[in-house]
Amino acid sequence: MTAQQGQVREATTRLIVRATALASALSVLGSLLGLLRDLLLARFFGATGQTDAFLVAWTVPETASPLLIEGAMTFLMVPIFVRALAEQGGLGAVVRATLPRIAGLLTVAAAAVALAAPLLVHLLAPGLAEPAIAVRCLRVTAVTVLTFGIAGYLGAALRSVHVFGWPASIYIAYNVGILCSIALLQKPLGVLAAAIGVAAGSVLMVAVQMPAFLRRLEPAALRGWVGRPRVALIAFIPIAVFTVTRHAQVFVERILGSELSTGTISHLNYAQKVAQVPMVLSIMVATVTFPMLARSVATGDEVGSRERVERDLRLVSLVVLVASVYIIAFSSPIIRLLFEHGAFTSRDTSATAAIMRVYAFGLLGQAAVGVLTRSYFSQARSIWYPALVMGAGLAATALISVILLPVWHGMAIAAGNAAGITLTAWLMLAGLPGRVMYISVPKVAAAVGRLVLMAVAAGVGGWLAGRITNGLPALVTLTVGALVVTVVFLLLGVVTGAQETRPLAAVIRKVRQPGALSPVPFVLMYHSVSSKDDDPYRIVVSPARFAEQMRWLQRHGLRGISMRELLDAADRGSAAGLVGLTFDDGYADFTANVVPVLARHGFTATVFVVAGKLGGHNDWEEHGPVRSLMTVDQVREAARMGIEIGSHGLDHRRLSHTDADTLGVELECSRQILESLVDVPVRGFCYPYGDLSDAAVSAARSAGYDYAVATRAYGSGDRHALPRTYVGERDGTARLYAKRIRHRLAWRAGR
Repeated sequence: MTAQQGQVREATTRLIVRATALASALSVLGSLLGLLRDLLLARFFGATGQTDAFLVAWTVPETASPLLIEGAMTFLMVPIFVRALAEQGGLGAVVRATLPRIAGLLTVAAAAVALAAPLLVHLLAPGLAEPAIAVRCLRVTAVTVLTFGIAGYLGAALRSVHVFGWPASIYIAYNVGILCSIALLQKPLGVLAAAIGVAAGSVLMVAVQMPAFLRRLEPAALRGWVGRPRVALIAFIPIAVFTVTRHAQVFVERILGSELSTGTISHLNYAQKVAQVPMVLSIMVATVTFPMLARSVATGDEVGSRERVERDLRLVSLVVLVASVYIIAFSSPIIRLLFEHGAFTSRDTSATAAIMRVYAFGLLGQAAVGVLTRSYFSQARSIWYPALVMGAGLAATALISVILLPVWHGMAIAAGNAAGITLTAWLMLAGLPGRVMYISVPKVAAAVGRLVLMAVAAGVGGWLAGRITNGLPALVTLTVGALVVTVVFLLLGVVTGAQETRPLAAVIRKVRQPGALSPVPFVLMYHSVSSKDDDPYRIVVSPARFAEQMRWLQRHGLRGISMRELLDAADRGSAAGLVGLTFDDGYADFTANVVPVLARHGFTATVFVVAGKLGGHNDWEEHGPVRSLMTVDQVREAARMGIEIGSHGLDHRRLSHTDADTLGVELECSRQILESLVDVPVRGFCYPYGDLSDAAVSAARSAGYDYAVATRAYGSGDRHALPRTYVGERDGTARLYAKRIRHRLAWRAGR
């Protein structure tokens, strides 16, 4: 990566952090207002035939929202706007070409929905107890087809120019409109007041974005004639089919729920609305990064696109999994605290909590589909695969729901939803490499699988905390449970070295060891890589085993590098995901058996050579086979290939009981010899046999070495006595994982 690329990435990261923080804060407020909206519905109308009727009418806004605000409109227009900015320098021309046609189509669609309201109610809920109320509410909410579409269009335009605040604030305006309408009109109009609020709130969604949108248009461009945008609006068709198919699970819910007991549709709605709050917040990350992903795709930046998708998947999975296990463990007190007031009874609490518990199992799939969808539709071209796999998921949802309905009732619909969306997520992930961009599916699956295990353990901890606090006020139980689940999850992440929790690990290390090298790097210690069987000192690793170990590092998102690079990165605070690779004694097999494997993975390493025995053999070993050491030419060639050359002394002598003069010769003369060969400073020293003392450490520091490595912990984070982890032939993937965890626990204990 060049310096300029690094600066661009750093600036992009700062933008993403700021935009995500702003968008998340506004989304949190919007979600809280949405929760308050549902609480008012439950308080005034409970889970009755009236609320079921309103929710059937609300199906239109619920379908229009993902289609026209969060989904299809964004997927269609953001790539178009990004290309217009790159090619024309502004948005005016593309707005002139697209907005009138889109507004016209949306107006016709809204009118059609209003006229067909009786038919739509019958199709959506054939067994509904109060269809007349649903028809009246639907005719009022039909206007959202137009207003949501315009709001989504404005939001896509603003996000393409990196304005994220106003688009993220639309749900605040929307819910304020609904809340005000319910508060003012619920007594004279009943549940129709909520429908009027939906219509009024949708108008406010447009109003809050319009000033910022108008400021970013060029008046001259608006007045002139322009042709069609480069991406035809026909690209909207597969996006729309995908979005409608994805939201069709609500249709399944309404149709099947209307055949169950009165209030089931309301129970399903309340459970989903609460459970989806953390998913919506996590998806804000992908929403913010979508214009950047589209730009990476448009410019052919395959590496940037892949890294963006993989990071988003990991981060979204982290947030959603923690929330999912918390919801599963504490569904009853959550619903009791939020909803069991007024017309909402304890029976409603039990039914809603049971549904929410099952529904939470599908939140990871919901969030993953949200991230992966943006990857597919960032291409600015027609692509049908997402719609096809979503259709498969919908079929699974319907089939499982119908099969389980006689036994599980409302929970059957939630189970079908969770299973169907999870199937869709896996199919979309598996199809991404061959259709959009290459990502390592096993790598992503391994990372998410690790997070799932951490979340399960955290959920068990939360469940135990819930049992202990059972009988206390619900708010106390939920607070204690949230703390336990979060702390257990994060601690497991820190201990296991999960990439998603590394920032927290860095903070902990700085607090615990403010004066030491933080963290003590994870460094692997090798000697010989060869096929010789005679190995009394267990210093030989076979080439096959070594290749397997390097694959393990790469598969777990780790990169092997030299000590020089590792410590420089640690000084900058950017050593996350880096592992030091060191090879003691400088055996000749290093060039033949190690260097090619390192090159294949993009790794480097440090080899510590015995300066006084170059071209010789290991005569310091009393037993075992004779092994050749690197020659002068091999040392020079390794250095030219990016391998760091370090000193292992002059004669491979034990230093713990050596006099000061001999220490000086071993440390200083060996470095002078090596620097004369490689023409670069030799910064590192390795104590022969791992044998060191305070005097030896002090001598290494005085001799001007930047660092020195041992074979075990000596002090706490001393840069001139850095511990390393021995690696041998017996160390397969399981043992490597265990050694990595042991290293983290050891330096946390100050050993």
